[in-house]
Amino acid sequence: MEIDLETVQELAPDQASLNAAQKLLKPAKWPVRGFSTEARAIWGQCQGSGSKPYFTMADPVDHGYKCTCPSRKFPCKHVLALLWQYSEAAQDFSETEHPEWVQEWLGRRRKGGTSSAAPGKKDDSPPAAKNIRRAGEPEPQLSAEEQQKRAEANARRAARNREATQKSVSVVLQEFSLWIDDQLRTGIIHLIQEITPRSRQLAARLVDGKAAALAARLDELPAKVLALQGEQQLDMVLKELGQMLLVCRAWQANPEDPDTRRDILGAENREQLLQDSAALRISGNWLVVGERSETRRDGLIAHTSWLLCLDQPDAPAAMLQDFYPVSAGRRTTSPAVGRQLQGEVCYYSSRAPLRALLGEFREVDTTDHVAWPDTAPAPLAEWHRSLTAVPWRELAGCQLGSGLICVDDAKTYWWQPQGGDLALPLANQSLPPLLLGTRLNGAFVSWNGLQAELLSASTSDWGHIPC
Repeated sequence: MEIDLETVQELAPDQASLNAAQKLLKPAKWPVRGFSTEARAIWGQCQGSGSKPYFTMADPVDHGYKCTCPSRKFPCKHVLALLWQYSEAAQDFSETEHPEWVQEWLGRRRKGGTSSAAPGKKDDSPPAAKNIRRAGEPEPQLSAEEQQKRAEANARRAARNREATQKSVSVVLQEFSLWIDDQLRTGIIHLIQEITPRSRQLAARLVDGKAAALAARLDELPAKVLALQGEQQLDMVLKELGQMLLVCRAWQANPEDPDTRRDILGAENREQLLQDSAALRISGNWLVVGERSETRRDGLIAHTSWLLCLDQPDAPAAMLQDFYPVSAGRRTTSPAVGRQLQGEVCYYSSRAPLRALLGEFREVDTTDHVAWPDTAPAPLAEWHRSLTAVPWRELAGCQLGSGLICVDDAKTYWWQPQGGDLALPLANQSLPPLLLGTRLNGAFVSWNGLQAELLSASTSDWGHIPC
């Protein structure tokens, strides 16, 4: 199991990436470096500018790779540095059993054909465009004409990469659509009985086809289904497969649609979003009304926070999402439920804005109880609006008016709105005793089309209560 420097050079997207990788070759930046011949993998933890290291892994044979950094260059400088070190000093890597975060990656990929540049593949750029021997040297000053040529070459390369990605995704989505047809033909009951291996196998194929976000959704389907009972399992499978089929059809109709690309390929990074002039931005006072953390099968913790704008009641609820490795431990990504923020929220471009990022903000230091936005929307009105615009959306945040929480004989919680007869089933397995039988001023839930998950409630006596 080996790799030469020429192959690392071929894998690099450009000379700048090699230059950046060269700066990461110091052993002090890699407190963990390991390999497994049996698993055919090398891995390391690279200490970046943040408090947590980046988790980097690669296959020196067929050149697959993954890194938890937010870079949009593939492979990133951390992967290149890891391969570079292994090429020159494999003896410095410890042969050990691969850690859990590497196992998660190995389990979701297939050997062969995952490299972004195969050995020996010739790029149409000039031979001097990438040279690993020159990494770290000052770049020569380019004339205006040379800078223009380089910019045009980069633009052509980006266009080719985008076209290649689109073709790869289109092919794998066609396979996925046929797979869904097969599940319907052979029977959903049989799918439920074998949902874990069937979903895992297809999710790995979607990863190979660069449909990473859709692969993650399919990968989480078994956990969603097996957490339910009886007919609810059937309802969840039909809902999820139907929505995933819709997003496949949307890609075929318009692969440039922002909602479609985000739910198939993945979301833009922070820098790209903040540079998007078309992104919706709302400044004002925000109330944190919900928080959830869950461990995904790919070894990441998904942390979600929900915000409501106190100054503009009609502003959509903002869903903030952050992902970090399980091995990094719990970390605080936003203020707790009930806290107030002042600043700007930037939404990802969408027909129904939902996911967002916090721009410049500060936490308001106050002990006063913050009232909820003075609105009483119809239950699930936000869900209907969101689903009309993006039919494959998994969930939406919904603010509810005053009401009660009830429990039936099956120990299932229900939300009963005041003066209404539309009770909502709650997915919560347990709730704070203070909420039961108490008239609540309002509540915030996430609704997935089948069940609501109560995230917080507002009371006159105890303020905001997280659930």
